[in-house]
Amino acid sequence: MKETIAQKFLQSAAYNPVIDFVNAADTSVTLMEKCTEIVTAGARQDKIQIPVPKHGAKFWIKPAGFTYDCKLDCLDCFYISANVAPSGALVTGIGYGHNTPVKVHDGVGAMELEATREDTKKQDGITCSTSSCNFNHIIPGFNTKITIRAASSSESSTVTV
Repeated sequence: MKETIAQKFLQSAAYNPVIDFVNAADTSVTLMEKCTEIVTAGARQDKIQIPVPKHGAKFWIKPAGFTYDCKLDCLDCFYISANVAPSGALVTGIGYGHNTPVKVHDGVGAMELEATREDTKKQDGITCSTSSCNFNHIIPGFNTKITIRAASSSESSTVTV
């Protein structure tokens, strides 16, 4: 079985900043870091742990069947931006493209970020969808979870990009 980049990060990491990643959409998605496929989450796949390297990472969420030039930012993809604070907390934000309005396509319609804040120890969260995507809502915290959601029935399921 081919070892994934995510598994290699986990094995070499002496620290443990991870994102719990859930794909609740009806299509598989691949987390990309530039042109590197980090991991593919199958449709409706529950919790995959994604390690975040000490230098941080920006992961693009690429739905199955969608293509883009991976040497450039994915303008029609959700993203996760995560850095590791000296305390070990993940400083995480989410967004879409170059912080532009969300376009629903290929079965993916929204992304949610939830975490326990490092400062207040309280749960915090943000949803990025066609109705709202506050890319300035950054959460420094622990127990970080990202959930990919399918397009709702009120949203178009296909956009030509």
